[in-house]
Amino acid sequence: MNLKECIKPVSYIQNNTADAMNYDAINMLRLIRLSEQDIAAGHYRQAENVFADIKTKYGING
Repeated sequence: MNLKECIKPVSYIQNNTADAMNYDAINMLRLIRLSEQDIAAGHYRQAENVFADIKTKYGING
């Protein structure tokens, strides 16, 4: 990874905000599509069960 290519000045970000927002929107749509596919295939769990498992695994009370 070349840091000079990855790090941009604030002015670049200010001038390219719309492009960044479009990129984020496209990624969000991809995540939604993948989520819908998982749900359709039955690959999901109830949130209550997931949180209960996390609490048990990490010894969280409450």
